[in-house]
Amino acid sequence: TGAPILPAAIIRVGANKHRIIFEEPIFPPADVTDKVAARLQLTQKWTTALERIIRRYPQQWVWFHRRWKTRPERQPAPRISVATR
Repeated sequence: TGAPILPAAIIRVGANKHRIIFEEPIFPPADVTDKVAARLQLTQKWTTALERIIRRYPQQWVWFHRRWKTRPERQPAPRISVATR
């Protein structure tokens, strides 16, 4: 669409108090001849902006999304010991 990405985060600054911070807008390349390269460039810029925020406020970073949904081959799922009576 050509719309810029606006990196932002909500930072806790006290009991029931928060501040919204914004990074500089990330504009997509104007002349897109290679769509794959353009996507990679935007992804890198977004990741860099997110990294800056996390480095400034590392104690407030948490990852909820289950990023890696599969296990590498030959690595069985961890087993849980069951206590017996």
